[in-house]
Amino acid sequence: MTTQAAAPLPGVEQRLAAIESRLAVLEATMALFIEEQRQYREEQRAEQREFRQENNARLGRVEANLTRVYLTVIGLMGTIIVGGIILRVLG
Repeated sequence: MTTQAAAPLPGVEQRLAAIESRLAVLEATMALFIEEQRQYREEQRAEQREFRQENNARLGRVEANLTRVYLTVIGLMGTIIVGGIILRVLG
């Protein structure tokens, strides 16, 4: 008994070539997609850094303003207390 070599099916080579070309296109598309996603993430990180810096600057200004308001209120309270003491002493 001898075994016969299977005869290639008609069109198999063409189908394989078509599948390989589609696979190559998909791989190229996937590589492009991955690169675009990487660039997008980098842009988002840069925007977040800028946003945080702006917020930190704003918070610094707010903190300075709150300190001024606090000191002003303390000063006014002191002035009122001293005024009251003077009025009691003179009155």
